[in-house]
Amino acid sequence: MAIGRFAFTPLLPMMQLDAGLVLGTGARLASANYLGYLVGSVTALLITRATDRWIRVGLIAITLTTAAMGLTDEVWLWFILRFVTGVASAWVLIFASSWMFNRLVEAGKPRWGSFVFTGIGVGIVATGGVCLALVAAQVGSHATWLALGLLCSLATAAVWRWYRPRTEARGSASVDAPVRLTRASRGLIVGYALFGFAYIVPATFLPLLARAALEGTNAPGWVYAAYWPLVGTAAALSTLATLRFATSDDRQLRAAYLAQAIGVAAPAASSHPFALVVSAVLVGGTFVLITLTSLRVARTVAPAQATRLFTVMTIWFAFGQIAGPMFAERLVALHGDFRLALGVAAASLMLAAVLTPVAPAERR
Repeated sequence: MAIGRFAFTPLLPMMQLDAGLVLGTGARLASANYLGYLVGSVTALLITRATDRWIRVGLIAITLTTAAMGLTDEVWLWFILRFVTGVASAWVLIFASSWMFNRLVEAGKPRWGSFVFTGIGVGIVATGGVCLALVAAQVGSHATWLALGLLCSLATAAVWRWYRPRTEARGSASVDAPVRLTRASRGLIVGYALFGFAYIVPATFLPLLARAALEGTNAPGWVYAAYWPLVGTAAALSTLATLRFATSDDRQLRAAYLAQAIGVAAPAASSHPFALVVSAVLVGGTFVLITLTSLRVARTVAPAQATRLFTVMTIWFAFGQIAGPMFAERLVALHGDFRLALGVAAASLMLAAVLTPVAPAERR
């Protein structure tokens, strides 16, 4: 799922070089993927049975659409492929997260979800590592997409047997009753939507910012691609680090929002390449953590409807991440750089921290 969702980020500079992709088209391609994520989140509310089967469908779709990106130069086909990848990614995240947490709760080890969520960081590291190696070898974006499709197929084969279709899936993403919107759940939903709007700016354009920052230096041309594996490494390690923290999930979530705000603002404050290292570490070290802790807080705010609440949160998150790249691209067109867009994104994350609900003391 992480490969399908985030492969476009390190590949965007490569596609600019060998496919002539312009920033505006790149931003719209990113938004097509995020629109698919929105559609996948909405349709997840309608799927109430055999969710294990839909995890498999999502994994196959991600594999095929990722590889197919390397088989065409038609922009309209790229839009369709990235859209379908987004739909499938939402299904895998929602259904697999629910599948996993239900089993961990039954086993009495709910916090072991941190181990599972390291997979997102590992997928980003793998994506960045493949791109870094192929950029250094002067291989183009078409072959890189095909290589990532092969990597997806290997990962899918490795987990295939775990998601056997059942008559009634225990990891359903839907319940009969609608979500009861309380002040706490509203704050969680709005904060998660702001997170989607904000994190996606560096998550889409960080390698592009890195390439611009390294222009005119003596750094090899492939160095910009090294920033993305750094994001994935920070993402994987941060989820494991939560096992060492005794603080409550709501405090972890609030701290993660504020740390990510600093990471998003860093490239706006300085064009030095080290500012991008700070951004990669703080954004990478918090965006998976925010997803994980938001899911945990949802389970304390609405314990009987946690999966459905998280699905609603994901829908609003998807709205935010659709708007993020288009908003950033528009501001870049008006002002000539990313500073204002990054500043607005950082402010959005600070507001998300303020809106984070306090978890009930007895559930912490």
